[in-house]
Parts: sequence; C-alpha cells; structure tokens
Amino acid sequence: MEKRIIMIKYIYISINIYYMGQGGIIIKLFKGKPYTLNYKTAILSLVIALAVIFSGCSSDGIEKNNWSTVDLQDYLDAFDGEAAYQHVAELASDGFLGRNPGTEGNELAAEYIKDQFEAFGLLPGGDDDSYYQHFDIQTILYNSPVVLELINEDGAVEESFTYRKDYIKIHNIISYNQLGRATFRDVSYEIEAPFLIQRKDEAASAGEETVLIIDQQHINALGSITSQKLREASNKSEFPLVLYVHQPFSGYGGGIVSEFMSIIRSPINSISKPMILITPEVLQTLESYENDHYMLRVSSSVNYPNVSAANVIGRLPAAEETDDTLIISAHFDHFGVDADGQVNYGALDNASGVGAMLEIARVISNMENLPPFNIEFIAFNGEEHGLLGAYHYVSKMEHNPNNLKMINLDMVGANNSELMLLYTNANDQLYRDLTKVALQQNTRIRTSSDNGRSDHSVFGNAGADAVMFIHLSQQVFDEIYHRPYDTIDQINKEKLEEVARVILQYIYDSANEQKISEAGVKHLLLSFFLISLNP
Repeated sequence: MEKRIIMIKYIYISINIYYMGQGGIIIKLFKGKPYTLNYKTAILSLVIALAVIFSGCSSDGIEKNNWSTVDLQDYLDAFDGEAAYQHVAELASDGFLGRNPGTEGNELAAEYIKDQFEAFGLLPGGDDDSYYQHFDIQTILYNSPVVLELINEDGAVEESFTYRKDYIKIHNIISYNQLGRATFRDVSYEIEAPFLIQRKDEAASAGEETVLIIDQQHINALGSITSQKLREASNKSEFPLVLYVHQPFSGYGGGIVSEFMSIIRSPINSISKPMILITPEVLQTLESYENDHYMLRVSSSVNYPNVSAANVIGRLPAAEETDDTLIISAHFDHFGVDADGQVNYGALDNASGVGAMLEIARVISNMENLPPFNIEFIAFNGEEHGLLGAYHYVSKMEHNPNNLKMINLDMVGANNSELMLLYTNANDQLYRDLTKVALQQNTRIRTSSDNGRSDHSVFGNAGADAVMFIHLSQQVFDEIYHRPYDTIDQINKEKLEEVARVILQYIYDSANEQKISEAGVKHLLLSFFLISLNP
C-alpha cells in the first residue's frame, strides 16, 4: 500500500516538474508534517487531476497549441522578403491603375488578395461565407484633367500651369456622417474669364463673370470665408474661386501633394462654388498680368459616383474556441488616376502593407501549430476616403473590444526611413509588448501617439488595443507621399522583413505566454483539489 502511495506522489511530482518546465506555478503540497492519502482517495485525486489538466483538449488540439516546440529562428526566417516585395510590385503595377474604389483596378486588387487568402487556407470572414465585406462609398473619378491657363488678348495660351506643381483642385465636401464618410458636391465647369486678385479685406469689385483670387487665410476651419465683404464678392461671382497660399508647397520639384491628402480632415465646405489652390509663384505670375486684359481658363470635369467597395477578410481560427482575436490589417486602396491623368501607383501607400500582411499570413497559416487565439487578416478598402472600410467593419463586428488586439500596417518598407510604432493609448499592453520585441531584435523603433491617420484609430476609438507600424522620413513625406512617384522602386525588402519579424515574434511570444497561463491555471486547480482532501 505504501509503495502505491509513493507511486502516486511520484506521478504528482512528475506533473509538477512538467508544468514547471512549461512555466506553471508550483505549490508545495507537503509542508510541515507529512500529508498522507489513503489509496482510494489518491487514485480518485489523480483521475480528477488528469481530467482537469486535459479538459477541453482534443488529442491533436494539445499538439497544435504547443508553441513551445516551435523553433523561433526557423519561424522568423520563414518570412520571405522577396515574396512580400513581389506582392507589392504586382499591386502597384499598371494593371491595377492605383486601386481607386469604384474602378476595375480596385476590384482586381481585392480579387488578388482573396486568391492569396484562399491559397493559404484561411477561412472566409466576409459576408455570406465569402471573403468580401461590402459597403457603399462615394468615390472620385476624373473625366478629364483639371486645367489652369493664362490667356492673352489674342486668345492664345500665355502661361500653362502644371497640376500638382503649381495648383490643385479642392473637392467640395458638403457633409459627413457619423462614420466619417464625406459627401461631395458634384461640379464640372469650363470657363474663360477675367480675374481679380483680392489681397486685403476690402470691398471687391468682382463682377458676376470674374474669377476672384483671395488669400487662403480668409478661409476658416469651418470652410467659410471670414470676411463679409469677400464673402459677398464671392457669392456675387458665378465662377470658381481661386485661393493662394503664402508658403511654397513642399515636395518633389517644389510640387504639391495630391488633392486627396486633405480629404480625411477637410472641413464641411460651405462655399458652394468650385475652388482651386495655387502656389505663391503662380500668384506672382498672375500679378504681372492682372491689368493687361488677360484672362484665366479653368476647367474641371469630375464625378462623385456612389459605388460598392469591399474589405477582404481571411480568418485563422484558434486551436481551441476562444473570443480572443488578433487582427493584422493593411488598406489596399489608393487614388487611381489623378486630375492630370497620372497614375498614383501607391506602392508604399499601401501595397507595401498588404504585401507584408500577405506574407505574414502565409507563414502563420503554414504552421502545424495553431495559435491559442484567433487571427483575422483584413485588407481594408476606402481608407484614403476617410477610413471607411474600417468604420464599416467596426460597426458590424461582433468582437468585444476587450478581447481584441489590432496591428495595422501602413506605408512599411520605405527606403531611407525609420520604423515607427503609432499607438492610440500608451497604457495598452500591445504597444508595450511590440516595443519589447523590437528591442529584443535590436530593431530601432520610434514610438508616437496617433489617433486618426489610419484604420487602427477606428479600433482604438472603439476601445480595442490598436497600433500601427509605418516606415517614415521627411523625404518620404515630401517626395513620395500621395504622389505619382510612389512606385515600387521606393520599397526595400529588408525593411519589409524588419517589421514582419517583430510581428511574427509577438505572435510567437503571445502564443507561448497564453499556453503557460492556461497550464498554470490547471495546475492550481489540481493542487488546491489535493490540498482540500482529508488526510
């Protein structure tokens, strides 16, 4: 009998040793005077203990959840920077024409991402058991380039200005809804008329057929003209309003960013007429011709159709049923063909994030070990038009934000840039964990608070733990961001690998920590049960 009791104690100690190896908490059962068990009670204790340990686990579920057997270096090395780069090159090629929502290029991009998710064996996470989650969007489509020219008395072109370098069109936003969606006023025009430069807050002599040029400083944050006199003059004229700025535009060749740059934060525009923004250099040119019977030719033909767009969602379920979910996302939309007919390819913004996300999805989905939490890979649409895909997802999701973590990839992999981690809440565990992993990998990372520039902010505002990775530099912002020069040659494979390895190790660490936590809980239950028995 005594030998049997010793054997049971030996088995129990073996269980202790196993869980100690797994990070479990050891509770000293034998303390003070010896604690003896009768044979039947000991056998019953062991049976119940084993039932507690393995409850809820299928035989292969235990193995699939065992991340401690995964070799970290092999796991990280499985990420193929070249494969991620090729995804970026494909999505930023001519065949997708900038991926503007409502265009064939955007639909082809969604289909490309869906095909990758399907090939990886990810489950569909969209509408009606598909990979697509549809929503409506008002997009921007140009019928012809926006033109600004100075015409002489003979009707010939005296000066022809260059779109984006010298001027841009400002889109007239007339309302926002609760999801941040802008509604645009549909205006097209082609005029040739005298112009008047109004430099001061004084009565303007502009007639009904005069193009009024005023200082942008007279437009307030609400999109209204602050001066009553200028407002009256503007209302009197039936022609587009031209605004000028005091500082040169920063950027490539002294050029201006795409007009889309300000859409997310554009005010509701109470000015009913079309507007164009010009540089100080253009203003100086116009000043030299102001009283010599020269005219301005301004034309624009643009539509704002309501179209259907779609997020693309692939799911990797956890080894065991749980509500805990990690979202890894990247938006795939961009601006398409611009007002001057040039294609905004959007390699960095944000084919790069999609390429990295797809390769991370391949690595995770190819593993034999499923994580102890769900992972959703989401390619958002409509980000450039006001984070619309993210707003739609959050409005429909069933996730409890307390069980949700979100890592967003936007503009990653840029040459000559530093890795930044933007967070919505400095107290969030996700932000701290990712920073810790980056330090472990000797990856230089700069952190900053951000709550509005990309899709992660929608999740952060909903109460989820959300962050965004971005590779950024002043050169990227001044020369590449939201311009046609955002092409595949801006992407660095090693930079794509840099951010991906941080995310992959975070998943690895999180999976092992959660498994250790579960083991510790089961061991506690076992120990407390044995202690509670009568000797």
